[in-house]
Amino acid sequence: MTVPRATTRLLPAVTATLVALAALAGALVGCSGSQGPAPAPTARPLAWSPVPLPRGDVPLTLATSAASPGAVIVGATSSTGPALWSVGADGRSLVAVPLSPHSTYAHPARWAYLAVDGQHVVGVGRATGGAHGLPRWTVWDGSTTGVQERPQPFETFGGPRAGGLAAVATGAGRDVVVGAWDDGGPGLDGAVWLRSAGRWDRLPGGGTALASTSTDLVQVASVGLTGTSGDPPTVVVAGAATDLSGSAPSQHPVAWTSRDPRGPWQRHDLPGTTSAARVTGSTCDRTGCWLVGTDGDVAALWRLTARSAPSPEGPDVADPDVVVDRVPLPGTVATTSATGALTALDGATLWVVVRGHSGAALVRRDGAGTWSVWAAPTGDVQAVAARSGLLAVVVRAAGGTRRVLVAAVR
Repeated sequence: MTVPRATTRLLPAVTATLVALAALAGALVGCSGSQGPAPAPTARPLAWSPVPLPRGDVPLTLATSAASPGAVIVGATSSTGPALWSVGADGRSLVAVPLSPHSTYAHPARWAYLAVDGQHVVGVGRATGGAHGLPRWTVWDGSTTGVQERPQPFETFGGPRAGGLAAVATGAGRDVVVGAWDDGGPGLDGAVWLRSAGRWDRLPGGGTALASTSTDLVQVASVGLTGTSGDPPTVVVAGAATDLSGSAPSQHPVAWTSRDPRGPWQRHDLPGTTSAARVTGSTCDRTGCWLVGTDGDVAALWRLTARSAPSPEGPDVADPDVVVDRVPLPGTVATTSATGALTALDGATLWVVVRGHSGAALVRRDGAGTWSVWAAPTGDVQAVAARSGLLAVVVRAAGGTRRVLVAAVR
């Protein structure tokens, strides 16, 4: 079997930027005669404006839509159940997305995951119920003009072998959900569900690269789709694997790729520097995916690039052209004590939100690979989306209040 090639390298534009910053810091120290660290760069200001949701709805998550310029979809909860709102390009106008719940657990569901591709919307809701108060998952799909819940048999996502759901993605006519499932092995395996019309089918991970072993436990955290139009998109699942073979457990970041949700899957171990590293989220474009996470107590960023065309050697041959780069974040952000990271794409512009114990750090990478630091709003940033120069976040204040804030970025 051919082993997938994963290279560790610094992207040239990022490296040049960091070298320039280091040279500037050295010049400042030389002029002052001080041997202390260079001062942190001043964060660029952003004029954050709240987007009040009608009826006192509480925002939970965000997704971007290409249905109209600047549209951002807000997944919220209300006194009557789940709600969806479309925020216009001006960052102020709101349009309700009609919902049609059907099953018992659809009415109290709270949005767990949401994805949008053009006008197509797919979402996963979560409620608790039953004697043990376990999660009851509901799946939804439709368009920005209306979204239907699609009731599934209980065993589709639940039952004694269920391990929970972790993320959803949509693109090129595919809706994919990932999570964990007990396929009878030594631990929970990574699992993939694929939508076919109104039915969701679980594609077992047991016996694949997504399976756990007695010394290697898989944890799935995100999913994305990448590829150019006309070609089958590559499915990118990411998370971590816990190695139990040593004297102490160690966790390493991992991605799995396949051109078909049914497999075969290829595993790619991502570059890490500590024994506690993992991917927590991802965002994808036509050529690959940005993966964010933590490496020890600092934020980490990787770029996974995957060739779109099928391998000429056939679908069962490992793709040697999947390349993984560890991309350095600006030093003042990378050294933040990170509790999680979020990411969003706006064309060629990448946004990364590093969530730390002392607040959030917000950085942007433009299409030329240049980083800049921006002022994050006060509070715990729990979701981020970007579209046509409009940046949106869901922020949870110290008292628990959640708001949607938007800012225009020039």
